Amino acid sequence: MITVRRYSPEYRDGVRRVCIETAYFGEHLNKWLDIHPDLFADFFTRYYTDFEPEGLQVALNGNILVGYMALCSNLERQKRIMKQVIVPDIMLKIITGRYSLGRKVFVVALRMITDHLRYGPLNLEPAGYNADIHINFLPDYIAQYRVWGEMVINGYDYLIKRGVRYIKGVLLQRWENPEDKMNLLGFKPLQIRETTIVNGSKAQFLITGCDLWEWREKLPRAIRIFTRRDKMK
Repeated sequence: MITVRRYSPEYRDGVRRVCIETAYFGEHLNKWLDIHPDLFADFFTRYYTDFEPEGLQVALNGNILVGYMALCSNLERQKRIMKQVIVPDIMLKIITGRYSLGRKVFVVALRMITDHLRYGPLNLEPAGYNADIHINFLPDYIAQYRVWGEMVINGYDYLIKRGVRYIKGVLLQRWENPEDKMNLLGFKPLQIRETTIVNGSKAQFLITGCDLWEWREKLPRAIRIFTRRDKMK
């Protein structure tokens, strides 16, 4: 039985572990990038665990953390903290040799520049969307729709109480029609753009957006009843 819990510091290592083990397409970071795993986890999870933990929920199988949903209710605040705290700390650790960067990182950076010139800019900050969602689950648990439903309702209530209406999500996917996977969460595609990943194969960046007020009104009553039976403790 998978249970959902609000984040607490005891889950920090588990969140970082899941982030590293599902870095790209549900596969371990080591398959795609040769960088220190803590660097990757710092960049993608530290804001949520250290600066907005109230927007973070975790999924547990017994005592094992198998997934999480992280929400940012103010992207301007997030950018400020990333710029002033998290990125400088990462850079310092790179300079002092605590974090390493391998050749693949520079290959990825070059391909990002090439993709920008070939396909046009990627709009990571669509106008009007000042919040975002980040979801990671271990592959064996990705289809836990009851858990997703519970997390979504709790998480969206958290955002709405803070005055958020429009939220964005960014995916890097290899499957066809990746926007179908976001319909469950109420998201609609804003931009789809091809990109070239580390091994030279193609993937898609999918920028999506959700109107939380509209989604809340259209949420099927059956899902509300089903997920209400298993509220977070």
